[in-house]
Amino acid sequence: MGSGQWKPTEVLFKNALVYRRQGDPSEDPFVRADLLVEGNRVRRIAYRPERFDLPCDGPGRVVIEGSNLALVPGFVDAHTHLLQTFGRGLMDGLPLTPWLRLIWDYKLSWDGYYYSTLLGALEALASGTTCVSEMITECAHPDAVVQALVDSGLRASVGLAIADYMEGENTPARATDAALKLAEDFVTAWDCRSDGGGSGAGKSRVDKPGAKSDGNPYSKSDLGGRLLARIAPVGLPACTKELLQGAVELSGAYGVGIHIHACEGRAETESSFARFGKSEIEVLDECEVLSPGTQLVHVVWVDDHDIDLIARSGSSVVQCPSSNVRLLDGVTPVVKMQKAGIPVALGGDGAASSGAYDMLVEGRFAAMLQRLTMGDASVLSPHDVMDMLTRNGARAAGWVDLGDLSEGCLADLVGFNVDSPRLAATDCHALLSNIIFAASTRDIELVMVDGKIVVSRGNHTALNVGDVVERAREVLRRERIPRSQVWRGSGA
Repeated sequence: MGSGQWKPTEVLFKNALVYRRQGDPSEDPFVRADLLVEGNRVRRIAYRPERFDLPCDGPGRVVIEGSNLALVPGFVDAHTHLLQTFGRGLMDGLPLTPWLRLIWDYKLSWDGYYYSTLLGALEALASGTTCVSEMITECAHPDAVVQALVDSGLRASVGLAIADYMEGENTPARATDAALKLAEDFVTAWDCRSDGGGSGAGKSRVDKPGAKSDGNPYSKSDLGGRLLARIAPVGLPACTKELLQGAVELSGAYGVGIHIHACEGRAETESSFARFGKSEIEVLDECEVLSPGTQLVHVVWVDDHDIDLIARSGSSVVQCPSSNVRLLDGVTPVVKMQKAGIPVALGGDGAASSGAYDMLVEGRFAAMLQRLTMGDASVLSPHDVMDMLTRNGARAAGWVDLGDLSEGCLADLVGFNVDSPRLAATDCHALLSNIIFAASTRDIELVMVDGKIVVSRGNHTALNVGDVVERAREVLRRERIPRSQVWRGSGA
C-alpha cells in the first residue's frame, strides 16, 4: 500500500443533497448544498441559494459533482467482533449458551486474527460503516486486530475484553489484577487522541503475511486520530465486582469509556440474581459502571426499574437485532428506552452470530422488530433509525464531533446514488425512508473516512479486495475453528 494513497485531500462536493437533522420532523431532511472538506473536517456547507467555488487545480484538491448524490453521516457500528469473521457460517443453529461455548474456543494465529478482522472491516466499509466499536475477545494477538483496523481505513474505538470469573469454576479465568493490567497496557499502547495526520500508510500488514509485532508499530501521527481505546469488561457473567470497580477506576484515570455486554440472555440474568440477589443493571449501578461514558450492549432482559437506572446514569445502549434474534436472546425494548431518554445505537456484533456487517440491514431490521413487538407501525421513524446509525452510535463509541454533517465535524460520510431505482424519489422525506428501508450496498457511490475517500463505486481505494480475500482463504485453511454440528451431520 503506497503512502500517497492515504494522503488527506481537500474535497468539494458541489450541489449535493446533504442530510440535515432537523428539530422539526416536518422540515426537509435533505437540502441542496456545496460541502467542503479540508483535511479531516467538514469546513463549510453552503446551502442553496448560497454557493462557493474552489479551483479545480492544486495538489490534493478534488471537486465532485454531487447532483446525483445524497450525503449522509457515516454509519457507526457501536458493537462489533470483527475478529470473529472467520467463524461466519460455522456456528449456525445454536442459541446463546451453546454458541458461547464454541466462541470461547475460537483461537487463531496472528495471521488468522489479522485477516479475519480485515475481511470484516472491508465488508463494513463497503456497506457505509465508517466507524466501529470493536471488542477484542479472548485473543492472543490483539495487535493483529488493531493493525487490520488501521490498514482498512476505518475509524475505530477498540477495547480488549477482560474477565476474572467463570461460572461453576472454583478458580477465576484470570486473576483480577492481571486482567486489569492487560486493559491498562492496551489503553496506553493504542489510545490515540491526536488531531489530523496520516493513517499508518506504508506499514500495512497486507503485504507481509506472517509478520509479527510485539507492540504498536504506529506513531500517533500515523494513526491520525482514528483510534480510541475503551475499557472492556466482558460482562457481569464473566466478571467479579472487584474487576468492574477496577475497570471504573481505569476509565477515570485514562479518560476513556467502558464497553460491556449486559443483560443479553435469560440465563445470564438469572445468574445475576443467583450470585448477587440483584439484576445485572443493579449490580453495574452499584459498581458505578453506569455513566455517560458507558456503552451497554444488548440489554434485552431488563425491567422498568433497570431502564430508569440506565436513563438516570446517562449510559448508552447498543442493540444488536440480528445477533439477538439468531441466538434467541430476545428483543431490546428500544421504544421504552427512547421514551426514557436513553440514546440507543446499533451494533452488528460478530459475523459468527449476526451473519453480516451491514448497518442498513441492522437499522431496518431493528425498526421492523420494534413495530412488530409493539404492534405499532409508526414507531422508530426513518429519522430515529438514522440517529441510531450515526449520532447515537458516535456517542456510544466515545467520539465527539462525529455522527453529523455540520461545519467543524469529522469528515466521515456516505454518498448514495439517487439515480438508483431504489432511491428514485422527488420527495426528501421519501428519499430518507428509501435509504433506510430500501437501499443496499449497490447504491453507495462513495465512503469517506477522516476526509479520505476509502471506497469509490464499490472498490476500496487503497487495497485490492480480491487479493485480500485470496490470502484470507489461504490463512483460513490453516486455522482450526470450532463448528456447530447442527445441519452438518456427524461426519461434518
